[in-house]
Amino acid sequence: MSIFSSLFGLVRTLFLVKAFLVFAVNAHAQNSATPAFLDVVRSVAYAYPQTQAAAQGLEAAKQDQSAAAWQRAASPSFQRISPQGSGTAGQINRLALEQPIYAGGRITAGIDAAEQRYIAGYYQHQYVAQETAIKLINTWYEWQRQKDRVTTMQEGVEAHHRLRQQIERRAHEGISPEIDQALAAARLSQMQSDQAQAQSASSAALALLVQLAADQLPSFDAAALAMPSLPRPTPEWTALSVARDPQLAKLGAEQLAAEADIRVKQAQWHPTLSVIVERNYGSDFAPPHRTWLQVSAQPGAGLSSLASVRAAVARQESAAEARRSAERELQQTMATDLASYIAATEQMGVARLLRKSTQDVADSYARQFVAGRKSWIEVLNAVREAIQARLSVLDARALQGQSAWRLHLRTFGLDPIAGNMS
Repeated sequence: MSIFSSLFGLVRTLFLVKAFLVFAVNAHAQNSATPAFLDVVRSVAYAYPQTQAAAQGLEAAKQDQSAAAWQRAASPSFQRISPQGSGTAGQINRLALEQPIYAGGRITAGIDAAEQRYIAGYYQHQYVAQETAIKLINTWYEWQRQKDRVTTMQEGVEAHHRLRQQIERRAHEGISPEIDQALAAARLSQMQSDQAQAQSASSAALALLVQLAADQLPSFDAAALAMPSLPRPTPEWTALSVARDPQLAKLGAEQLAAEADIRVKQAQWHPTLSVIVERNYGSDFAPPHRTWLQVSAQPGAGLSSLASVRAAVARQESAAEARRSAERELQQTMATDLASYIAATEQMGVARLLRKSTQDVADSYARQFVAGRKSWIEVLNAVREAIQARLSVLDARALQGQSAWRLHLRTFGLDPIAGNMS
């Protein structure tokens, strides 16, 4: 009995392993184009001039961090001293090396501040790239939407042309009144005006897309068109976005840098201790070399050091408030985009059904008009509703794609393997 149980368990285990492998292969095949799309988006985003400027700011912060670390090292100095009445013959060339031993925490605090500013610069670079990617994808969907609207409206213009020709023949034969002909001409003009506006919006979106993607636009467009699926957002993404958001991380680092600045300012109240090694050349008026400990204090003029500390505290509190405000704004943005995604997804199904039904109604009204069972205004209204239903599908599809990718990028960044894909 135990042998059969063991065999059954082995077969069951092999079946589960096989099922998991099949699922993994299918999932990889389904999402194979999506990482490719994100690779192109990442390449475009990091090549954008604004992102490059943020990268240079990161490099500057790195050099500031190195300069702060060098404050622990000894500082060389050189002096040429002419004793009174000695002329040029008694000049002393003095070379000194000062090594700080205790600075009241000023050097450590300065290093901490520089390190946090470097971290803030890193996350600023990530944030600019992320926002550039969001702008890029939004613009592409808007361009596709306007292109499709132009195509749809062109078909609407052609349909209204046919209707106008039909009513002109009927008016010429005395079957239909002249007012029906005027109404058909007005509807045609309105459709042509809407098409011109859509064409203008399409050109503007394309110009912005060229500015964002530059010479990578063909590869980006090809990758976007080959994308097999959209991200599938969930409500849990809001908490994930707060934990990962580069802007919040940047503001948090700036808050820590402001706290370190407070310690730098407070260190002015403490004396400093250093070792000085001095070497004199060219004169017998001063000993050739000497070494001593130096204690010095420079609290600043009047109450300036206290005012500096208060200013640093105010900047730290301002940074903390800025982070809290940014967190609330991010949560609101995520909630709005999630609601837009859900609404667009629901609207897609309804709009597709409406597109088919309104087109069937328009075709039926056109036949019934010839038979005298429908009026001309009913035919024109049915055609307009059919066009509007087709446009609503385009609008819902663009909104669904834009909101889904905004949610994905704000939650997972430009990582090509993170997130749910539908």
